[in-house]
Amino acid sequence: MLAKIHITGYKSLRDATVRLSPLTVFLGKNNVGKSNLFDALRLVSNLAKMPVISAFA
Repeated sequence: MLAKIHITGYKSLRDATVRLSPLTVFLGKNNVGKSNLFDALRLVSNLAKMPVISAFA
């Protein structure tokens, strides 16, 4: 299980660190980066599963 995520310079996430627990809930106003966090996680997951060029498609 992931315990912590640190993202630097991805979309609106300039320098973000998120500590995770078995159940983590993301709440916040619109346009603060919640979806960008999940996009970054999806990108890392895709990079682990497929060629780099396909992961960014």
